[in-house]
Amino acid sequence: SIFEDEDHKNVLATINNITLDIDLARLVRKEQFLNTIDLRDADISFPIDPTKPQGRRIDIKNFGARIQMPDDTIDIQKAEFEIGGLIVSLRGSLQQPSPKIEDDEPSPDTRKQRQFIADLIGQIEKFYVTGAKPRLEVEVFGDLDIPSEIELKCQLRATEVTRNNYSCDRLEADIEFKYPLITLDRLLITDTHGELYGHAEHSIGGDSVTFDFESSVDSHTLLRSILDTPAFGEVVFFDPPRVQVEGEYFIREKPEVGRPPIRVFGNAACGKFKSRSEVFEGFHADFSIDREKFFFRNVLLEHKTGTAEAKLLYNREDGMRYSATVDLSPKIFSMFIDNDVATKMIDRFDFNRQSNFFVKLDGRGPARDRKTWHTVGKVNASNFRYNEIPVQSVQTKFTVDEQI
Repeated sequence: SIFEDEDHKNVLATINNITLDIDLARLVRKEQFLNTIDLRDADISFPIDPTKPQGRRIDIKNFGARIQMPDDTIDIQKAEFEIGGLIVSLRGSLQQPSPKIEDDEPSPDTRKQRQFIADLIGQIEKFYVTGAKPRLEVEVFGDLDIPSEIELKCQLRATEVTRNNYSCDRLEADIEFKYPLITLDRLLITDTHGELYGHAEHSIGGDSVTFDFESSVDSHTLLRSILDTPAFGEVVFFDPPRVQVEGEYFIREKPEVGRPPIRVFGNAACGKFKSRSEVFEGFHADFSIDREKFFFRNVLLEHKTGTAEAKLLYNREDGMRYSATVDLSPKIFSMFIDNDVATKMIDRFDFNRQSNFFVKLDGRGPARDRKTWHTVGKVNASNFRYNEIPVQSVQTKFTVDEQI
């Protein structure tokens, strides 16, 4: 065992077998004297903050490696270990760094790097794997004195992965780093419904991450497993949504309510889904989001009683503006309207299969308070009952605002 303190209280590493090939002539001359290191079945544990050895730690298990060190080169023929349930396999060649005076006090960058690793492990541990342990294959080449010249390639492979209530059959990711560009060449997720393909890029020192993806997986359940929000619980899909998205995420901007640090455009569509006990036949929308502005167009909602089409524009200063045409039963919308007066008015109508109903709406108002939206519209309806009274035909205009 190797201890990290003089009192031998905190174990840094436990090594079952280590073989060192030493060049004695170089050792005498005080030169680089190690030719080969063979390491087997080592367990390593070190704290995130070296000044707090009893705090949270990073644990590496079953560490085995064969490393050759000719001259000033570190030739990693093979290194493998387990961290957070992930098997990591590493190989490559690195130029050794120049000797430096060690500082007993850990640098802020060291703490940040260890904290990042610990946070990443914490996220990995939230996944439950019923198949073989996931593997991360890493190739690394470069000069440790010149980090900008280091090249890195990673391949992640996992099967039968579950997080919360979402399960996928396969998860694959190919990542490449060649300064200054970090590229997610390929992200693949497959489940019983379909596939998700993704790509992303970030230039070190840049302000954003660009990305695009196309999905036919059960993205609704996937998002619910990641984001804890009640809104996802109100919708149940009979078939998974189909989504295409391209955009940028601005990493230097602080997220705010109503102003996500993203610029995206794309489209979403789905077949049958259920919301608040009502079943709809389908949905489609094209959308764009640019921080505090978003725009939905070509919105189409299908129901057995008819269809609804809409477009919607929102920005932080002007709030919400929208227009819609509806030729399905207004009873469907009563469960989504927060205005009690409007709901009671809709409940006075009784529509059947012979009824016709068409309404055109234009409205605006603050996004956070739908009760104060100002809406004007016109209605054409026929063959319905109002307060149990048969009505053959009616045409009217109306206004809904905070004065109702």
